[in-house]
Amino acid sequence: SMKKRGIDRELLVSDICINIYSGALILARAFNKWGPTWEAVGAYNAGFAGTPKQHFRRMAYARKIYTVYRQLKHGEKHRQRAGWR
Repeated sequence: SMKKRGIDRELLVSDICINIYSGALILARAFNKWGPTWEAVGAYNAGFAGTPKQHFRRMAYARKIYTVYRQLKHGEKHRQRAGWR
């Protein structure tokens, strides 16, 4: 947990390096638990609890992220076709 590492909300907001490190740590833990899956991505937001409610929350968050990912990916292809970099 972040508290065990001495990381509180104020530090997360005020120190961008700690913020990025913490996010990467959460994702790494999720990938260790679920593998490189969308459920692991959802755990970044909804946590690791094994309840059906948390599974639903993980997948709902993952769908939002997947939608944004697809939009960005589509936009990148569009820019490449237009000759933008």
